[in-house]
Amino acid sequence: HRDLHSFPTRRSSDLAGRFFVVLVVVSVLGAAFLYARRLLGLLPAMVGFLLIAFDPFFVAHTRLLHLDGLLSSFMLLSLLAFLSYLRQRRLRDLVISGVVAGLSWLTKSPGFFLIPFVGLLLVWKLAEMLKPGDKVSLILKAVGRTFLLISGWLTIGGLTFLLLWPAMWMDPVNALEKIFYKATHDAQVGHEFPIFFNGAVIPNGRLGNEFFYFYPLTYLWRITPWVLLGLLLALLGLLWFRLPSRKSHAVLALMTFGFLFTVVVSVGTKKFDRYLLPIYPVLDLVAASGWVWAACWVRNLLATRGQRVRLSKWRLLPLSLVGMAQMATAFSTFPYYLSYYNPLMGGAAKAPDIMMIGWGEGLDQAARYLNAKPDAENLQVFSWSNPGCFSYFFTGASKDTPLQDELTLDPEIVDEFFGADYLVVYIQQQQVRLPSQLLDYLALQTPEYSVWIDGLEYARIYKLDEDLFSVPTYEQVDALFGQTICLEGYDL
Repeated sequence: HRDLHSFPTRRSSDLAGRFFVVLVVVSVLGAAFLYARRLLGLLPAMVGFLLIAFDPFFVAHTRLLHLDGLLSSFMLLSLLAFLSYLRQRRLRDLVISGVVAGLSWLTKSPGFFLIPFVGLLLVWKLAEMLKPGDKVSLILKAVGRTFLLISGWLTIGGLTFLLLWPAMWMDPVNALEKIFYKATHDAQVGHEFPIFFNGAVIPNGRLGNEFFYFYPLTYLWRITPWVLLGLLLALLGLLWFRLPSRKSHAVLALMTFGFLFTVVVSVGTKKFDRYLLPIYPVLDLVAASGWVWAACWVRNLLATRGQRVRLSKWRLLPLSLVGMAQMATAFSTFPYYLSYYNPLMGGAAKAPDIMMIGWGEGLDQAARYLNAKPDAENLQVFSWSNPGCFSYFFTGASKDTPLQDELTLDPEIVDEFFGADYLVVYIQQQQVRLPSQLLDYLALQTPEYSVWIDGLEYARIYKLDEDLFSVPTYEQVDALFGQTICLEGYDL
């Protein structure tokens, strides 16, 4: 995890890539706000995009040179644009939705979820249009228009997909096969390394159907209390209170998207909490609607009791309080936004018992500590997840920490490892217990330096002194069996 404020100038290409990601995400969210205002109203859109802009988990992934932040932003804009088209039937909304859907497909394969969901929205709209007793010809005509609509949307997205990916110009069949093979293969095979989840290490990394609760649980850990409470208020508003039908339909569609996307990604064996990121901005908008509805309900309740309440005062209440609370939550984790965990679930203190911690945050501090050493450029260091977050900042030579079987079986790696100067152990490494024998030994040692973030020890630095691999001393422990057998033994 590398942050803009501490970015080394020597890696300008990576800075340019991450700047492009941030620029695209901000531009897409700006367009999405305009559609949210049209669908939900000005105040729910403003509160919703404050929640999105300061959602720690969403912010974290839109600052990385990675795909999930881009994918989530594209899917949000495409969904809102299509919902706006269904309401106002403006052709440009359909075109924008299709183009952005194509961009999401180019970004990452989960973007293809938009295809069946848009189809579901059209079926929903068709069911609202048709009434019992309609003539067969009228029904067929409506079905035909719906088919043409989905075909047009798919054509726009498909053309975007085709024009912006040169591989589709040369060998489209092979390109598509690789996409779907990779997606299905990763979903079925799972992780290559052990995974820590809910207090247990899964050695084969396969989070199958028995872990159906993985995404709902990780979502509760990653969202803020203000979003969670807003979702509950929105649910209450839909079930018990009379709400404007047009706005409630949009909110219900957004909630359905969040639910169905969670179900779909839960089917796969390979699971990461970031795979659920597309539902975060969508449900943030739902939560904002819940807060605004609650404020309006309180205003109306006071008005019925004879209290003189200014409309603007109560409409600004969720904007000021919820927005400020969300901003404070994000700022409290700066610059390591991935270190945020919902305090209602136990916060950072409880998170290591449930969640696999760390994307590399803290390894930059470990590198800077070693950079301050005399002759740092000549130091030899082993680190978890190398090359990557540590090697990016470290001025000396660094290598990836060997796994247990390599440490045990390969004498050359053993000599190289214990001949190094320092070892950096990361929190995720301790959770999955790799390499276990080395970690058991290090548990008895005192680290030279530790990196703490939000009350959690993220990294430890051990100096690999010569006494780690010095010649052992022996104690003879013979065993006599009567006067016949003598076993000669030695103990280390």
